[in-house]
Amino acid sequence: PSEFLLSTQHRDGERLYKSTLTMPYSLNPNDYWQSQTYGAGAIFIGFIGGLLVYRRTKKGAKNG
Repeated sequence: PSEFLLSTQHRDGERLYKSTLTMPYSLNPNDYWQSQTYGAGAIFIGFIGGLLVYRRTKKGAKNG
């Protein structure tokens, strides 16, 4: 494992603003990054949302 580092700075006149974000990074994404339960939930919500959009589009095409 290693560490992901994101750093930025901005100068406003005489002031210098710095910000740094760090996060652990691992080559095995199953340890930290993936959840099968959340993935299945996201697919289900996307499917239902897609059906609702499709039905509204189809109704609008009949009336317009």
